[in-house]
Amino acid sequence: MEGRQAEDLGTGAQGTPVNLRGENFNFAPVSVQFGDRTAEIDGAPTATLIKAKVPTGFTAQSRVKIKITTAGGAVVNTSDFIAIPPPIFRTFGPGRGAQGTPVNLRGENFNLAPISVQFSDRTAEIEGEPTATLIKAKVPTGFTARVKIKITTAGAAVVSTSDFIVTAP
Repeated sequence: MEGRQAEDLGTGAQGTPVNLRGENFNFAPVSVQFGDRTAEIDGAPTATLIKAKVPTGFTAQSRVKIKITTAGGAVVNTSDFIAIPPPIFRTFGPGRGAQGTPVNLRGENFNLAPISVQFSDRTAEIEGEPTATLIKAKVPTGFTARVKIKITTAGAAVVSTSDFIVTAP
């Protein structure tokens, strides 16, 4: 089998569709692996295109090779693909506060830019540079309510399971 990459694949979050370009990709059976994880193929491969989704299960940002296997053989891309894991939201504290109150958000994979934090539908100011396990965000202005906190990174978005209580100033 002859295969070649026609584009720099770069990076992708888990579940993101990736177009793999080359030649002779339509000889069944066809499989795609990102590192040691098997990808879901979206639709039927053509002779020059396979649409595959970045597999789940990456717990840290991972550099992997993509391997395409058909009845004619296998090919591995020459450059690394960077699989971006989703954020994991564990806890926050304090559990209540007025506008401007700093809140520590704790979890994993929080340092994969771009990063944003929302309290309900309002964007929070992030203090300093987020680390892999901590984001410091200020409660936004203009409301009092029980709200969920949403963290969005390059890997995905995740919402708190508990409510934060926004109190009056």
